[in-house]
Amino acid sequence: MINIKNSGSVISEIDISAVEKALNIKFPSAYREFLLKFNGGRPQPNHFVILNNPSDTHGILEYFFGINAPDYSDIIKQHSIYANRIPKNLFPIATDPGGNLICIDLVTNKIFFWDHEEESEEGQIPSLKNIYPVANTFEELLNNLT
Repeated sequence: MINIKNSGSVISEIDISAVEKALNIKFPSAYREFLLKFNGGRPQPNHFVILNNPSDTHGILEYFFGINAPDYSDIIKQHSIYANRIPKNLFPIATDPGGNLICIDLVTNKIFFWDHEEESEEGQIPSLKNIYPVANTFEELLNNLT
């Protein structure tokens, strides 16, 4: 069972819809439910498995981003920081202590780890070389945290 500490302020479907409209995206239903219930925060437990990553097999999910949150954890602010650094179908939903991201693929709903140490050079199109699978769904991510 997951416990979320330091959750964000209470939000509504209207808040989520406003973010989706502003960014021209659509969140998966499980992630929307998470935002409505917690609106970000620090999960406990918070360790997860990273598949196919030659340099690291496990990660730590420091905190989930939220809506109307401080800049360091605000969904819109974080999206603007990483929009040209991660593939277009990925959306940052959380971070680890080292500045890497946990992203949701808005097409497949799969969860990926984005390793900033291996990201494309500035000005280059983001590639998949630094993207590693974590879970097949958002629910699976939450259920697999240890």
